[in-house]
Amino acid sequence: MTVSNQFYEQNGTIYRPNESFAPYISPATNLDQLSRPKRAHVLQNRIHYALSDYLNGREIHHLESIVTLMNEFEMNVTSTDPLELITTYYRNEANVDSICNKHVTINPRPFVDEEYESNHLEHKVQRLVSTVQELDKFLSGAYLHGSFADGKYVRNYSDLDLLFILNTDTATNVQKIENLHEKLKTLIPHYYFIDPHQHHGPVVIAEQDLNTYNRVYLPPVALSQGCSLFECDPLTFRIREDELERINGFWRVLQTLRRTTIDEEFPSRFGGDFLTARQTGPLYCLKHFTSLVMLLPSLYATAIGYPVYKAQSFSLPILSKIDEYGILDRCTNVRSAYPEVVSFDRSRRYRAMLESDPELARRNMQNLEVPERLWQLLGKDYFEHALYLAEQLWIRI
Repeated sequence: MTVSNQFYEQNGTIYRPNESFAPYISPATNLDQLSRPKRAHVLQNRIHYALSDYLNGREIHHLESIVTLMNEFEMNVTSTDPLELITTYYRNEANVDSICNKHVTINPRPFVDEEYESNHLEHKVQRLVSTVQELDKFLSGAYLHGSFADGKYVRNYSDLDLLFILNTDTATNVQKIENLHEKLKTLIPHYYFIDPHQHHGPVVIAEQDLNTYNRVYLPPVALSQGCSLFECDPLTFRIREDELERINGFWRVLQTLRRTTIDEEFPSRFGGDFLTARQTGPLYCLKHFTSLVMLLPSLYATAIGYPVYKAQSFSLPILSKIDEYGILDRCTNVRSAYPEVVSFDRSRRYRAMLESDPELARRNMQNLEVPERLWQLLGKDYFEHALYLAEQLWIRI
């Protein structure tokens, strides 16, 4: 599979010869091409990601476009301070209310402490949940989902999947968001003990987002086998039209895999190194790559408007027809082999380092090489085979 002449690049976007710019490629690039309701959706998305990035300690982008959009919806802002923009938006979000024709109600079960007593990883989950429960004055809901919720986690591979819902008082108050930001830092040592190679933080939304919900943030079906860490009331999402964002979500991952295949490096690094096409690179990056590949079926289902629980996405009939190189099975086999071939240092020294500097702790003590057995399971040409699967899904969206 040769890729050298299959693409061209324009303004940082990688296209195939039969592709050109369309709104789904970057919904916020040409706002004048979008209807007023869709511009409202773009604004909601920008605010959502700004809030999530701030609370997860990441850099916030697109502040000027947020200001432009907020003023279009008569919110009268001049500052580009992200927290001022976020809180002003949520105080005025009724200005951009969208039509929602669908409601989805999830009934998560309560988190049961006694179900997490088998080993020291589960004990750490208990302690993390206890810490989250102390944040009830900031949150209207907190949920554990994914493999640590449904009991199918894989030791040393599975990470923590959480959804936090800020209550209205927090989402509209700068000081409370700042306080919550400091509190969430105390969760990081728990994440990095359970999975030293965790590559994401919690999904964060505001309570107001439930009224005009974009399923790209987290499909409600992802909570269908999740646990509520607070009171176990039903959770209702009012779903707004989100086709543009659903397609864009898959497009962004496709862009990542195109860039990866062209550059022969996966754009995720650990300790300064990348995963390469030549079976070199850190274990952290291998895990990140295989996780992304195994997310493709779920992203496809979401993109076509029929989200499914991630574990069920591997049974989509289309996959047996198009995964010619078996990349999904190969990545799944890598995941399954982790308990036997990957050993993390969870010593007292590591735990102490986590409390003082979590990022330094895992960078110094968990920068592991990929075991030969995992390279054997992953096989050759993994970048190109992952891209092939993604492209086959893309042409069916």
